[in-house]
Amino acid sequence: MYSQVEELLHQVHEFVTDFIIQIKVSKSEYSVFSSCLRASLAKSYEFLLFSHRDAESEGYFFAVSTLRGITEDLIVLKFISKLDYTKRERLLQGLQLIEVHERMTRQQAFFEKYRPFQPVLGWTDTSPSLDQLESEIQTIWSESGWTNFRKKGIPPVRDMAAKLAPGILDLLYDFIYRLTSSTVHFTPQTLLRLGWGLIEEGGNSFSGGYSVKHLTPYYKKFCQIYGGLLFCLYFEFFEHDMILTTTVKNIISSIREAILLDNRWPEMITFEEMNKAVPQFYHEQPILYATMHAAVIEKFREGFIV
Repeated sequence: MYSQVEELLHQVHEFVTDFIIQIKVSKSEYSVFSSCLRASLAKSYEFLLFSHRDAESEGYFFAVSTLRGITEDLIVLKFISKLDYTKRERLLQGLQLIEVHERMTRQQAFFEKYRPFQPVLGWTDTSPSLDQLESEIQTIWSESGWTNFRKKGIPPVRDMAAKLAPGILDLLYDFIYRLTSSTVHFTPQTLLRLGWGLIEEGGNSFSGGYSVKHLTPYYKKFCQIYGGLLFCLYFEFFEHDMILTTTVKNIISSIREAILLDNRWPEMITFEEMNKAVPQFYHEQPILYATMHAAVIEKFREGFIV
């Protein structure tokens, strides 16, 4: 599966590269939305290339959290794509400036404490009015169905997912959110599963050690399977923005099928870490397994969000 997907990524390389290269345009023709979409696709594509490289990297544990960013990019950009051109451009411009202000504020506080001698950028009196920006953003969200949203920034991404594809996209978001949260927030379960070794007979003692290296193949496959799934969604969500050719559609369809054909997608909680035997369903009942597997492949043949 992995060599097949890697080959397919090389086949789609020219199209993706042509799309993500910023075409020279005048200021009046520049689109914030288009630029965000190109940048987001580049992140997804390069992440997937990284996950399929031959080298046995020990960085896959640290890379898993990137899946969260890609997921949120997809959902928010898809939701915003439904707005008319002027609104979505103003919204993205406003969100960018508010984020710049937030970062400058935190940056100044940090450097004043730890590096008071180092000059850093700060928000000035000549910068755009935050109150005006926040008011514009809230108005756009309100007109887009978020009448009770009064915070700066964006509404909950999960709610956007539920509006776009209820019972499908929100389930994907929940899964990726919970998985990636475990790599960026404190959770005893995530720390303890880094321990690998032997439990002595009787369960009275454990010999082993702790390292992210113990789960390298597991996290690598997480990046490959779910990174591939998310990459395919760009071609489902933004088909008209990307102007897909039949050849490209066929390549993405092949990537999707290769992912679906994999016998075991990585679970968030595994049989192995719970010291349970892994069910060998596809060996024990091969005809039933093949029938169910074929039905799932057929169901998602045209896209993961159906």
